[in-house]
Amino acid sequence: MKIDVTEVRNTIKKMGDLPSLPMIVSSIVQLVKNPKTSAADITRVISTDPALTAKVLKLVNSAYYGFPREIKTLTSAIMILGFNDVKNLALSATVFEIFREDDEAVEFSRKKLWEHSVAVAVTARMLANIQKYREPEEVFIAGLLHDIGKLIIDHLWHDSFLAILKVINSGEKMMRSAEQEIMGVTHSEIGAVLCEHWNLPPALCKAVLHHHNPSLAPAEIFPITAFIHAADVFSRIRKIGSGGDDLIPRLEKEVWYFLRIKPENLDNLYLRIDEEVAKAESFLDIK
Repeated sequence: MKIDVTEVRNTIKKMGDLPSLPMIVSSIVQLVKNPKTSAADITRVISTDPALTAKVLKLVNSAYYGFPREIKTLTSAIMILGFNDVKNLALSATVFEIFREDDEAVEFSRKKLWEHSVAVAVTARMLANIQKYREPEEVFIAGLLHDIGKLIIDHLWHDSFLAILKVINSGEKMMRSAEQEIMGVTHSEIGAVLCEHWNLPPALCKAVLHHHNPSLAPAEIFPITAFIHAADVFSRIRKIGSGGDDLIPRLEKEVWYFLRIKPENLDNLYLRIDEEVAKAESFLDIK
């Protein structure tokens, strides 16, 4: 069944059972945009959800952040990490719940997709920090969400999703090629529409859209898109989780030039990726 992006957008608007950002997370996203927002404002909103509060504090105290002492309150977490980091921790916990839902396609593992998404998020953030990019946590969230369109295809166009899986199981095509062939749109386009529906930052939505072809992205969001693109390739090389197909795409030459990674340094980079993913183990099972 062939569809286009306009039909995707209309379908997502009409569907009441789609994964949605909880009102509390939407409120946090809006608060962070307001320059008058205080730590107390964000604490007050998150505190209305005890489960979310516990998840955020668990992540703050994980090995991923490595603070020498326990952070016991949301206010302390916000003061130490900043508004954006806490917002992104809340988003991370929410996205995990979407991935944790029972697999709708037996042939497709959401658990492995989550592992892949966390690996991409962690690796992209590491690359952003190496490049001294100003918004490394936004890069992290874009990494978590880069493949979320695959879940939407499974949810809304399940028969097409099964047909896509049948094609990629032959091992000859990447998932996005099979999606284009069968549906006329890709998970990148669908994921970007969902991010827009959630009112996430435009740069993040465009990074999801262009993560397979960053050279087509607007210049102002090329860096974040390049980080996600490279992290996706490197995570596939390291075989961390699965994006649904196990083929390794070619890294765009523009991204090679931007990252300034020398071939002789790749082994060290892979070791750092493995270490960062190991530290992020807490993100693999947020309870």
